[in-house]
Amino acid sequence: MAEEKKRIYPGELLKEARKKKRRRFTKLSSELGIPEKYLEALEENNFSIMAGPAYVRGYLRAYAKKLDLDPELVITAFERYLKDKRKQEKGLLKKDNKKGGKQNFLFLYASILLVIALLIIFVPERNSETSENKEISTYTEEEIHTKENLPGLEVKKEANFEQTSSTIPPNLTISELSTDK
Repeated sequence: MAEEKKRIYPGELLKEARKKKRRRFTKLSSELGIPEKYLEALEENNFSIMAGPAYVRGYLRAYAKKLDLDPELVITAFERYLKDKRKQEKGLLKKDNKKGGKQNFLFLYASILLVIALLIIFVPERNSETSENKEISTYTEEEIHTKENLPGLEVKKEANFEQTSSTIPPNLTISELSTDK
């Protein structure tokens, strides 16, 4: 398999030409009216600190002319750089999307398992009520009268009027009942 050829970008062309001419950034900066940090960035292919591709192209043309390079050669190298950069970012984006898809699937799977576990833990079974855990409404009237200590239910026994009235003699008057003997 053939080795991949190293691409030459504008930075390498400009750096090599500047070193052959033995020029310094300070002098070039004052002659071109371009800040030194931009000239250094151009040689390092660090175009992100500049305003945009249109400004970069203008700086590259001016710098190339000052160093007696063909400006179109430098601009072509810059276009190649931009194209390669886009391909690289697109490849990284695809990798991130694949990772993101796997992470989304794992998150969804874990969420479903969590919901199922919470349902199992917190939803009570309807047929597992014991006699002590019954709600008051589930007791029959007979159970209420026969049980003394029902949980959460206070039963007050009242005297049945029919039972007490049968013990009073029928010929007794109300005035006789109210007087204490």
